[in-house]
Amino acid sequence: MRSKTKLVAAILAVAVMSGWSAAQVSARKIEPARRYNVQHMNHPGNPQPTLYSAYRDYGRFGAFFKKKIASGETLALHYRILVVEGNMPDRRELAGNYSAFVDGPKVEVVSSK
Repeated sequence: MRSKTKLVAAILAVAVMSGWSAAQVSARKIEPARRYNVQHMNHPGNPQPTLYSAYRDYGRFGAFFKKKIASGETLALHYRILVVEGNMPDRRELAGNYSAFVDGPKVEVVSSK
């Protein structure tokens, strides 16, 4: 008979800022318990206004909007989900993750002349 492992997740902390939300989740099998940080990033080019739902105790959170899409029309959405094991980063690091997502990498061209 196969043993089933029960996964228990609990939201430990939530931060909701303009354009992103982050939650710290404690996931426990039987041993060892682990903490993960999940950052949901919503690109500013997505439909606005965006509402965030990040206050569910079972781990669900994300961005929601209302938009009518005409027949034959398409809608491209841009999100980034970052999952990292460990303690919740501070808001400055989370904001930096969001800036890197929105602004993309910075490139500097240096002439050899």
